[in-house]
Amino acid sequence: ERCEEILDQLDLVGYIQLATFHPHYQFEGEEVADPGSYTNRSPYPVVHLLRAVDVSRAVDAHPDTETIPSENVEKLRTIGREKLYDNLQTMTQLRIEDPSENTSDRADRLARAKAAVEKAAAGDAIAKSLFETTEVDRAKSQVLRFLNYKPRTRSELRKKLIDDKLYDPDVADEALDLVQEAGVQSDVDYAEQFGRMKWRTSKWAPAQIRSELKRKGMDERDARE
Repeated sequence: ERCEEILDQLDLVGYIQLATFHPHYQFEGEEVADPGSYTNRSPYPVVHLLRAVDVSRAVDAHPDTETIPSENVEKLRTIGREKLYDNLQTMTQLRIEDPSENTSDRADRLARAKAAVEKAAAGDAIAKSLFETTEVDRAKSQVLRFLNYKPRTRSELRKKLIDDKLYDPDVADEALDLVQEAGVQSDVDYAEQFGRMKWRTSKWAPAQIRSELKRKGMDERDARE
C-alpha cells in the first residue's frame, strides 16, 4: 500500500506496475504447502517495478499469455515442495553483497547507478521516453495490476477503472477488449475457477455459484458455462 501511495504522489500510476513477492506468499484457496505458491515467493519481501509500456508489449507479443500462470504452477508442483523449500532457504542465507567485489568496483558501480538516477531526474529525453504511453496503455497496465492482486470479472475491472481510477468508459472498454483478446482475462475461465474453488472449499451448489457470479457482473451465459 505504501508503494501504491508513492506512485500516486509521483503521478506514476498507469506508468509503473507493481509485482510483489514474499517468503510466505499463498494463493487464495490453496494450502500453505502448495508448491504453486512459489511462483510468487522470494527469499525476502520484494516489490518489482515494471514499466507499463513493457508489460503491454509483452502481453501483445506473447501467443498465449493465459497459460503462463497455470504452466508455472504445474512446473513447480512437478519440482516438489521439499526441493523448492530447500532452494528458498539456501537463497535466504546468501549475503546480498558479492564478497569478491572490491571497494573500488563497488564505488564505481554505485557511481554509475547514481549518475543514471540523476540523468533521469534531470529530464533526459531518452529517460522520459521510457514512460511515454497512451491512455489505453495506462489503463491496460492498471487492469494487469488489478489482476495481479486477484482474479476479477470484466465487470469488476471496468467498474474499478472508471469509478476508482477515473478512466473514460471508452478507454476502459478498449483496454479491457485488448486484455481479453490477448487471453489475459476471460469471464468464462474466471467462472470455471471460481466455481471449482467454491465447490471444493465451501461446497457451494451450482445455483449459488451462478448467483454470485451474476452479482459480480457476469452475464447469464458466461455464468452457466
